[in-house]
Amino acid sequence: MEVKQDIIQYHIEHALAGAQKSFRFLLNTYWDELYHFQLKRAGDPYEAEEITIQAFAKAFEKLEQYDTSFQFNTWLLTISKHIQIDLARKKKSDCMELTVSNGIKRCCELENEDPSPEDLLIAQQDHNQLQHHLRKLPCHYRQILWQRYFKEYSYKELARANDESLSAVKVKVFRAKRILADSIKELH
Repeated sequence: MEVKQDIIQYHIEHALAGAQKSFRFLLNTYWDELYHFQLKRAGDPYEAEEITIQAFAKAFEKLEQYDTSFQFNTWLLTISKHIQIDLARKKKSDCMELTVSNGIKRCCELENEDPSPEDLLIAQQDHNQLQHHLRKLPCHYRQILWQRYFKEYSYKELARANDESLSAVKVKVFRAKRILADSIKELH
């Protein structure tokens, strides 16, 4: 179903004014197209979903920079493509290749994967800080993040558990992560 450009522009303007309904409309309208585009590029459903979420997050953050002379979906696809390229570069740099004597390339291995006592202490402090910030969130956001990241629910499971549509759950997770990130940034 193709949506007319004037309807898209209407929702962009209202989203710029902070209307959550317009954010949801834009997310619902373009989610499948963006996700399937990334699924073809990445080949991994989890990675495609994460890139899609990041693309919407970045687009919504920079919505005032959208140039109306371009189609909105083209702008979204470009953002997602850049995110995917950045992630691919990061993976490549994280995994330096070494040439072995027989010419086969392989990824270098970590020297020691066991955490040191200092690493364990830092992880515990980070966990405690995260718990503190989670407690400051409104109950419905705290619950959705808990289910998504600690119980590892899929978006479909979240939708069923919370009796909400899939797109509403995706927006709620996005908003909860954004509020949590803003809360953490305030300390630093």
